[in-house]
Amino acid sequence: MRVGIVVESGEPREVMHYALLVGYGAGAVNPYLAIETIEDLIATGQLKNVDASAGGDHYLKAANKGILKVMTKMGISTLQSYRGAQIFEAIGLNRELIDKYFTWTASRIEGIGLEAIASETAARHAHAFEVMPELDGDLDVGGQYQWRRRGEFHMYNPTVTSGADRRGRAGERDREALQDRGDVLRLDLEGGAREPRDRDEPHRRQVEHRRGR
Repeated sequence: MRVGIVVESGEPREVMHYALLVGYGAGAVNPYLAIETIEDLIATGQLKNVDASAGGDHYLKAANKGILKVMTKMGISTLQSYRGAQIFEAIGLNRELIDKYFTWTASRIEGIGLEAIASETAARHAHAFEVMPELDGDLDVGGQYQWRRRGEFHMYNPTVTSGADRRGRAGERDREALQDRGDVLRLDLEGGAREPRDRDEPHRRQVEHRRGR
């Protein structure tokens, strides 16, 4: 028996979320929370010069264009060929979960199972209802992809970059000083003597080499 899959969820909000849902067989997706969030931003004046209806339309248009871009990068030209094709590789999910819910999906790096996903979802749901005085009623900034002051921790953060830059300008050669934050930089400081500075290639010659002159 063949059935159509319509997903109505508050979770999908990014292009890759939609690309995964369609890639695993969804025929339609209703991201009601994302649309309601846009409507609220417009109603509270945080998004200006657009009405609620147009704001939702712009969001859906952008999401559709994003899915088309994902398909294009995979060399697929029609949604019919992409839908349900499962052209993905799972990372961080154990084999039992993949075999049951993402059958035939390739996976070379295993990880968490259904219990861990459920606990993370419950924790995220509870966190959404916490009143945090420092946020003054606003949503958490997240910081999943890029460092944010109150967001998720990243190994590559301003403390690391500013420290390495400062010590580099000061000419420090101490391994611990340059690698004081989580082994972000791997330096071979005992690998041999440095070439004399007067033998450095001039900047103009380096540029010419890169241009193929």
